[in-house]
Order: sequence, then structure tokens, then C-alpha cells
Amino acid sequence: MSNKPPHILELLPKRYTLWGLLCLSLGFAIFVIIWSRAPEYRPLVQDMRLVNAVKIVDVLDVEEIPYKADIKNHILYVDVLHSDQARLALAKVGFVFDYPNKDTFSSIPQACALLESQEAKENRPIHQTEWFLRLVRIIMAAIVLITLILVVVRPILKNLILEDNNKD
Repeated sequence: MSNKPPHILELLPKRYTLWGLLCLSLGFAIFVIIWSRAPEYRPLVQDMRLVNAVKIVDVLDVEEIPYKADIKNHILYVDVLHSDQARLALAKVGFVFDYPNKDTFSSIPQACALLESQEAKENRPIHQTEWFLRLVRIIMAAIVLITLILVVVRPILKNLILEDNNKD
């Protein structure tokens, strides 16, 4: 090590620090992208011990609705984007959860027809729609990544490139 000129010994720690920051920024960017694309799950069945969980899961599988089962806490979670579709599919089979005025209908087909018509013409505020939160997360991720590139990665790469040009 003593054979090397002193300027190289001074340059190595700075270069390693810059490469470390660049790798850390890349790891953070990957985390933000994964976070923004991850589905959000909400509880559909609060206590699976009280219902026929196998039949409910079969209906969700047939309808190709993504779900998670928390066996320890006996809770069944459904993706937020598909929660209305899951409730409607389960109502067709005879499981009715969290619907207002569900006791006023005399038959399940009548209730399902009304639920389908309400779902088709539902006018909710934009912030209550299923896709709004996902869009907000993607926009937030884009802002974080652009800021990361402009504030951290760009100066690091500029410094590394200028060091290489100064050597020549």
C-alpha cells in the first residue's frame, strides 16, 4: 500500500462513499417502486370461524379475485380494487356482508340485481373510488424518484464522471 501515490489513497474513500450512496439510492428507488405497485388489502370477513370459509374462498377463486387469509387472526382480506366484486359474488351465493338494507329483500336474486344496478350507476366522489389511492401512490412514487434522481444521483454521477475526467 505504501507504493501507491497519496492522491489515490485520498480518492478511494470518496469514490467508495459515492458508490455507496448511489447503491443506497438505487435500493430506495426499488423499494418505492415496489411500494407503489403493491395491492392494498382490506378485511372482507372479520371472523372466518363464523362462516363457511372454504365456500367463500372457492367463490373468490372462481371469480379470480385476489385475497389473503390471515389464519392466526381468522380474517380474510380482499384487494381494495376487487372488494365490491367480491361482495357481489358472495351475495349471489348467499353470503351478504356490509350491505345497507340487506334485510329488506325477500330473495337473494332480487338483492343481487339491485346491488349490480347500484354498482353500475354509482356516483361516488373521486377520492372514494378504488383506483384513486393507487394513482396517488404511483404519483407519489414518481415524485420521490424524480427528486431522488435530481438531488442525489445526478450530483453523485457528475462527481464520479468529473473525477474520471480530471485523472486524464
